[in-house]
Amino acid sequence: MTIELQSLDREANLFDFFHSHVGEAAREADPEVSEEGLFYLSNLLVERGRTEAGPMEPQTLVELQLAAVQAPRVQALGAWRELGDKALYVMGFFHGSLERRTISPDYYAHMGAAAYHRLSRILHAPGVRQVGAQSGHKGIDAIFAELSTRFTSCTRILRAVREALRAHVAESDDQALLALYEDWLQTGDPEVARQLRRLGLSLSSKVPTA
Repeated sequence: MTIELQSLDREANLFDFFHSHVGEAAREADPEVSEEGLFYLSNLLVERGRTEAGPMEPQTLVELQLAAVQAPRVQALGAWRELGDKALYVMGFFHGSLERRTISPDYYAHMGAAAYHRLSRILHAPGVRQVGAQSGHKGIDAIFAELSTRFTSCTRILRAVREALRAHVAESDDQALLALYEDWLQTGDPEVARQLRRLGLSLSSKVPTA
């Protein structure tokens, strides 16, 4: 990963920092994405960037899907969202790595879009309180529906943000960090993880391999 997280952590407001990049990227990639959708993408980057390092518990997209199908409703909502968010984040920030693996990017796009669609359907059910809808903004169900239908556009926005952030890192440092991160993707080596954390990169869990 090529984000200079140590510099980002010094930003007065990490959300504002990401949101400005997301908004700029959206104007080029897909200006039709709603403001609520852009807020979601910005918050996703904040959440992934601030996740505390902990024990690695790799979960594939299939494992998350199985958990979502089998879990009670509340836990299922969390699993569907994690599936959608993980697929979106990986497609946006690690698309190049996916192209060198056996898993097709189309697989991630299909799984992510389907997860958001399922979330939207569940949250749109009768009797479910529509958060945000009463304030004149899109309800959360509509936001997930948009993420589903515009999943590819959203990945392009995140990819553009990634490229913009790369400008903050010298090319040599960028290549070294990327090599370390890809080593961790392949092996899950805890020593490599410690090196990445010392460089300021927060790791939530190993990127799924299937």
